[in-house]
Amino acid sequence: MQAILFTSKLHLVGVDADHRRHGLGRALVRAAAAAAYRGGVEILYGQFLTDDRELGEFYRGQGFTVMPPATPLNFSQWLDGFPGGPAPLANETFF
Repeated sequence: MQAILFTSKLHLVGVDADHRRHGLGRALVRAAAAAAYRGGVEILYGQFLTDDRELGEFYRGQGFTVMPPATPLNFSQWLDGFPGGPAPLANETFF
């Protein structure tokens, strides 16, 4: 149950193309993560379309583990061994 209660999803971070590569995305992700952790979140995750490989590198650079495409998250360690967790669509990748 803890996995459900203390989990949050980073839904969207967007920076206009003219303003990318100046650290704005990094600052937005760090601010969102800091706010989530201050609020008691223990598991923070998100997803992106697998075809957008740059996003995989971006989130990896922010310290997230980028899962193989279409791999569900495994919350069994927080669910007393019961298998479960969010599952992405076939064209999505979790981080």
